[in-house]
Amino acid sequence: NKPRPISGQDADDLYALNDSLLHTIFVYGAPVLLDSNLNPQLGLSRGIAATLHSFSFDENTPVEMIEAMRASINNTAPGEDVYLPLRPYTINVRVSPPPQLRDVWRSKFAGISLEDVGEDGVIVIPLHLKRYNKSQDFIHIQSHPGMWVKAWVEAHEFDLAFSLTYHKAQGKTMPKVILDLNRRPGRMQLTYESLYVGLSRP
Repeated sequence: NKPRPISGQDADDLYALNDSLLHTIFVYGAPVLLDSNLNPQLGLSRGIAATLHSFSFDENTPVEMIEAMRASINNTAPGEDVYLPLRPYTINVRVSPPPQLRDVWRSKFAGISLEDVGEDGVIVIPLHLKRYNKSQDFIHIQSHPGMWVKAWVEAHEFDLAFSLTYHKAQGKTMPKVILDLNRRPGRMQLTYESLYVGLSRP
């Protein structure tokens, strides 16, 4: 069957059942991996490490709404969650250049208003919404309690790197790893090949 857009009460019901799957978490300074090939010639490729820096809203967003969200964030105690009623237009991340591209980055991005270039060449770049509509890009969500369906979503072009799938960890060297071996409803279960990938990262 062809996927259909979901909005209104149907979307609200899905969010209520799948809160952790459908909400993006933003924590300043949190590690992420780019999820798109933004500019491979400059080393901005899928899988490159970055950290969350800030977010911005569309220029048509009412100032009062932005101020209300800012106040909500500022008045929240450490450790508490803030739910934004509006999806950011971009989520901005800090990226460090590969050593061989440091001078190229400094010359390429200097003078551009959004990019913030430091002495080490670190820049802040905006990540826009990406629509995941390929056959392999679906996630499993609950349509009703205990009933799971495939869904394609729009998300900003990064993956949180607090944790990684075994697939995302391939080819990476890490000082230490913690493997999650729990069974998850609606998810493909662990294979011997995936376990080997996880165990061989350190």
